[in-house]
Amino acid sequence: AAVLGAVLSIGCSQPEEPVRPDFAKSAGGLSVAATDPSFGRRGDVGLAVTITGSGFDQGSQASWERGGTSDPKIVVRSTQFIGSSQLVATIDIQSDASLSLYDVAVTTGLGRKGIGTAKFEVTQAQPITGTETAFGVNERGEAVGRLGPAGAFYWNAGSGLQTLGTPGRAHDISEDGRTVAGFTGICCDGGFVHVNAGGVWQYTVLPRDPAATSHSAQSVASDPVTGAGVIVGGHELYSVKGVSLSRRPRLWYSDGAGGWTRVALPAPGGTTDSPLFDVNAAGTAVGSVGGRATVWVPNGPAAWTQATIGGSGSAARGINATGTIAVGFVAAGGKTEAQYWSGSGGTWTGHGLPGGCIEAVDVDSQGRILANGCVNGNRNTPAVIDPPYTAGDVRLLGALGSTGTTEASRMSAGGTWIVGQAGYKSGSIGVRWTRDVP
Repeated sequence: AAVLGAVLSIGCSQPEEPVRPDFAKSAGGLSVAATDPSFGRRGDVGLAVTITGSGFDQGSQASWERGGTSDPKIVVRSTQFIGSSQLVATIDIQSDASLSLYDVAVTTGLGRKGIGTAKFEVTQAQPITGTETAFGVNERGEAVGRLGPAGAFYWNAGSGLQTLGTPGRAHDISEDGRTVAGFTGICCDGGFVHVNAGGVWQYTVLPRDPAATSHSAQSVASDPVTGAGVIVGGHELYSVKGVSLSRRPRLWYSDGAGGWTRVALPAPGGTTDSPLFDVNAAGTAVGSVGGRATVWVPNGPAAWTQATIGGSGSAARGINATGTIAVGFVAAGGKTEAQYWSGSGGTWTGHGLPGGCIEAVDVDSQGRILANGCVNGNRNTPAVIDPPYTAGDVRLLGALGSTGTTEASRMSAGGTWIVGQAGYKSGSIGVRWTRDVP
């Protein structure tokens, strides 16, 4: 699965965010309601930001503040008066600006001041225009995910966005960028791969048990030398008494010539739900069986040992390349908490994680863990948690402003990229986080 390597200090400085209510102060009808864009990145030069509100005049000047004072790391080049409800500020963001939410203030020519609290963010998140969410990324920065009703997409910085022509979503991509796996969301042949052959994406439905209602591809494991997609991990879905669906763990092995061989991993049948979420190139896979975190470890040709590693209400979401660290969540006190399990000699031990995060979703070869729902001032965002997993090892990731939910899905193999989604304006958009070190 994707990893966050030693090169990634993604958001390597801890964002500093005072806990404040989100409101716009006003003075005699002066208010700051919103900015567009509501975010910028370190090193942005000449970024034009439209400020909307009320009570502006010809002499109005904008400033970016934290803690009630103007922040010198965001330089306002000019403030253009458009009308009483709109200004355009042109700003430069210094390369060492804090990854944080900022207040945007407007001072009129008469000296009145209005402040829009937390209306702008300096972030590592980069929106992938035209998308709804991103689920997978490789070390080359190629991302896949969901466009919305149009379905699965592939994106890279050079060619831009490509619709793959498949409903549903693309969940993961191989390191060489040629194999994309996902789920159509349509009965009955849900699990698919797209393979890029000579610049043309060729669609293949993965083989499935005829008795299964559908199936879903969740993860692509890549050959560590060539980067080719060699294993797809996921599950088949079975109807239970015609009412609900039960997932059962599956792997599909590439034959190198466009064909895929289906392998069923050990798990109970019937009503026991047993999804598989991730697999590495050695064939070690993780998921859950009956609501308990589970690891499947190869123990011979076409044979696996199933090991339950978590208690009731847990699941494993990611596995590292060596099969020694699994990450996920456990139920505790009426909520979920991020967890990792360390494995050696067939024995797995669970450990909690700092940061108040609700789930861990990926882990790299250095043991760095990607988690969601981590406490970030008066909101929650994703974070990267470095070994040895102390409170000081939590590296918070930014969003696209203060509104909406931000979640990470996966990390690239070498740790250069993370993808997920962020709330923006009235919806959500796929995002890619990059290394951003001052």
